[in-house]
Amino acid sequence: MKLKEQVLQASLLQQQESIKRLKETVQQVQESANEDTSGSSTDDSESMREQLHADLAMYSRQLDQASAAYAMLKLIDPNQVNSTVKHGALVMTDKTNVLIGVSVGKVIVEGKTFFTISTESPLYQAMDGKKKGETFDFRDQKQTVQEIM
Repeated sequence: MKLKEQVLQASLLQQQESIKRLKETVQQVQESANEDTSGSSTDDSESMREQLHADLAMYSRQLDQASAAYAMLKLIDPNQVNSTVKHGALVMTDKTNVLIGVSVGKVIVEGKTFFTISTESPLYQAMDGKKKGETFDFRDQKQTVQEIM
């Protein structure tokens, strides 16, 4: 399996785990909210119900975002060869390794750390369009693009 495909698969698995955890959390909060609605209507109960509904909305939004990120990662073609830094590229510099898609964090593949970043990230903005061998500045440090896949 090619390195880019391995990094993509590791990122997809990590995102699946995030989605699974969020689904479990949404279910637990929903169950708590359902149990609480049968209680009394004191101010404390009303406040708790409001908090549970706010929590449910927050976790549901996070679940939607995580699912959208997963769908965006699935669109990356691991076999696409890139000659410049752009969406879908796996980029190795002398300082960091990144898969450009959506921000889902870091994964470790073959003992190396890779970050999955979005095209909105400052790092991507600094390296956008660069080719192998070109340099760019990021956070007062020069970086050189060593490989693009």
